[in-house]
Amino acid sequence: MEEDYEDRPISRKRRANIPKILSYRHVVAVCFNQFGSWAEVDNPTPLKSKEVSDQLDGSEDEYFYQFTAGPGKLTVTFEVKAAGTNAGAYLDLFNAKSRPVLSNVLAQGVDGSSEQVVESAQISQRQTMTLRIKGIKYGSSGGQGTYRVLLDGAVSVAPAGTPETKSAESESKTDDSNQTVSFAGTWKTVIVGVGFEVRLQQVDDKVIGTYTPYNGKIEGTVTGSTVRFKWIQDGGLTGTGEFSMNKGEQSFSGSSTQDKPGAVATPWNGTRPAAFFAGVWNVASADKTSTLTLQQIANRITGSLKSASGNGVESIEDATLVGNSLSFKLKSANGQLSSGFFLMNKDGKSFTGSIGANKLTGTLVKVD
Repeated sequence: MEEDYEDRPISRKRRANIPKILSYRHVVAVCFNQFGSWAEVDNPTPLKSKEVSDQLDGSEDEYFYQFTAGPGKLTVTFEVKAAGTNAGAYLDLFNAKSRPVLSNVLAQGVDGSSEQVVESAQISQRQTMTLRIKGIKYGSSGGQGTYRVLLDGAVSVAPAGTPETKSAESESKTDDSNQTVSFAGTWKTVIVGVGFEVRLQQVDDKVIGTYTPYNGKIEGTVTGSTVRFKWIQDGGLTGTGEFSMNKGEQSFSGSSTQDKPGAVATPWNGTRPAAFFAGVWNVASADKTSTLTLQQIANRITGSLKSASGNGVESIEDATLVGNSLSFKLKSANGQLSSGFFLMNKDGKSFTGSIGANKLTGTLVKVD
């Protein structure tokens, strides 16, 4: 999976005249709280200004905003001011792939005071960013105040009435009208930092499926490398979305929009889980058959290949698993190394590949 190391925090400044009022236990509890309902996540407010502010009512309510940033340095100033005894909130910032750029940025005020935190991040390319503000609950009373966020640097916001500009990433996705790709299978997906498991079935160009949590259902049609669909989930919430398959068919980039006036598209991206190669396999090439035994822990794979003729055992080394493809080195008894590659078929019980110049196929005998 591609690492987004280009989108990263690069500095932090904090200005406050108050002591910290959250215990370590409280911080951990808040940091691991789940996001709110899909309705909140899937309906962020598009920013029309580089500054946004609102009230904090002492609850753990969440507020979502979207804007365009990059390429370059983005600076975020986050300020919380208490109206009475105390007030606080967390800020999170996600890139177009729903990966966190800034996480759990805390600001809080006491006895009418305020705290201001300044964070900077390097954004690799022009893209849609999602900002989340989450209030903090301080027991049965208190917590009222205001928050303010100021954006500076590589950021642009659309004036009221301006059509939304597509991110550079979304513009790079094109449909291949000559071939309909398959979205069938299980996908690990993320939308604004929340994980969803999506299971899809496809017959010709028709796709149906489910996702969890929220007991969601999907129904759509594939055109080229893109599936456009409708979704429905718990609470009667409905919406539309689309997934565009990336090169290699191991991941897709997409979006979801709730059926609600003023709703904007939220990034929804997914990857295929890594294939499971552990087991005993019958491997056949043009001139011989062999028994392949593989062990797998997460993405780490080891094993051995034994010829049916019994002429020695070769070991699998330096294995790299990406999606449904496995590349490795095969080391013979005399230390000679050959490069190998297996591509798991969709049934999960067979693969094609090669070792050196020899093409081969593998069939699962038993799961080890």
